[in-house]
Amino acid sequence: MKPYLAFLILVFFNFTFAAEVKLAQIKTGDAKSSESLVYKGGKIFKQSISNHTAFLIKHDNEYILFDTGLGKNIKEQFNKDMPWWGKALFSYENVSPAVLQLQKQNITVKDIYLSHLHWDHASGLTDFPASKFHVPDIEMKEISDPHVPPKAAAFLKSQFEFSQEQWSEYKFSQKEFMGFEKTFDVFGDQSVVLVSLPGHTLGSVGMIVTTAKKKYFLVGDLVWRKKALEALAPKFIVASMIVDGNRDEVKSTMEKVLNFHKTYPEVEIIPAHDEEVQGPLGYFPSWVNE
Repeated sequence: MKPYLAFLILVFFNFTFAAEVKLAQIKTGDAKSSESLVYKGGKIFKQSISNHTAFLIKHDNEYILFDTGLGKNIKEQFNKDMPWWGKALFSYENVSPAVLQLQKQNITVKDIYLSHLHWDHASGLTDFPASKFHVPDIEMKEISDPHVPPKAAAFLKSQFEFSQEQWSEYKFSQKEFMGFEKTFDVFGDQSVVLVSLPGHTLGSVGMIVTTAKKKYFLVGDLVWRKKALEALAPKFIVASMIVDGNRDEVKSTMEKVLNFHKTYPEVEIIPAHDEEVQGPLGYFPSWVNE
């Protein structure tokens, strides 16, 4: 077969059989505070809404979640494990668990990938007893390694009281993707790729999702607002001291993601809690950009 013919066949095959990929934002709750408490430089008298969002990705006929947001048992988890001073700093309201929203649309999620294991991202794990939970091997140290004491008010023990068989630890490859060296290709076709975003926790990750119309970069809690990334403004100092595992590493990762943003301005960056970014894109059961 002539080389140019083989090339045309390969292009045709990839075009014809490319997976259908869609993204939806599942708002599971929110919280209100002064913008000044969200990031350095935020306005004191401006109210800021922080969403607790799970992200649903459809890949052909398979569905996965990136984070779970707040689950059905968040009240019990929060009351049991959140220290009194944490309750004074962190809040939530308007709870609408992802599992209940998915059930209304007859959607079953087989696999859940987590940006990290903090309480507002992992609360819903207990709602999915038949699903597999995927995190980088290093992230598991935050909840299982006795030599790495978990941060109080960040990890809630009651959110991880289920069979260890549900956990699946993956290792990053060294295959570069859009400037990131540590990556994990979920489906093997580069449509959904996890990238290492260290600093917030040991194994924090982001997810780059490529749909038919656009690319989206879900950056977890690297920043709580996109405008904070663009200004390289860290989180409010008190909150950062509580939730960020390594503040210097967070800053370094922010700089890397900002450079990514400048290199690929067409990619929509979506922090996990940013209502200003998420609101215009719409929420489940609607799919983003449809």
